[in-house]
Amino acid sequence: MARTATIRKEDIFSSAIDFVRKRGFALLSARSLAAKMKMSTQPIFSYFGSMEGLKQEVYEYVKGRYVEYIKEGLNNEKPFIGVSMAYINFARKEKEFYKLLFLTKQKDYVGGARFSLKISQDLISDYINKKFDIKLEVVDHYFQIIWLILSSIANQIVNDDWDHSDEEVIKVIEETGIAFYKAYKEIPGFADGTYNEPELIKYLISE
Repeated sequence: MARTATIRKEDIFSSAIDFVRKRGFALLSARSLAAKMKMSTQPIFSYFGSMEGLKQEVYEYVKGRYVEYIKEGLNNEKPFIGVSMAYINFARKEKEFYKLLFLTKQKDYVGGARFSLKISQDLISDYINKKFDIKLEVVDHYFQIIWLILSSIANQIVNDDWDHSDEEVIKVIEETGIAFYKAYKEIPGFADGTYNEPELIKYLISE
């Protein structure tokens, strides 16, 4: 057994991050982490107070990594494309991190999918509103539509089912964007959901 004095807090934290990245958050426990590090569980409780204390720090780290991806995506000349691809690449490169943020139910310090959506939405909406002078409600409405599409793609990726190419993802985003903004400009009540669906269907069929 390694001596307790030689084990640092940052070593335990780094090992916990590596564990979650490879095996998932659900399997992280004091015993599994201690076995990985070939030590007793005592240093974990000494440094973090409890296993939940360590898990909360891991969760905050994962959340921060996701925010880094999104902020980098905002630097793209087409921010919605950049952010969308950042989200997809996070699912590709950090599958277990993605599962923790978006496929884990809300509980205590774990925010759940809605909380993670809010993080993304706040970053994107504020940025695009200021940079392109597009109304916040328009950005938010479009973002929610795109989010549903991207979540479906990302879930297929993290489950090792089907990974779409960048070109396929970008094509879906662009085509959805064109359809959305056309509807926003041409259909009365589209933005706030007060449009007359029967009349709209008749209009579209007549066209």
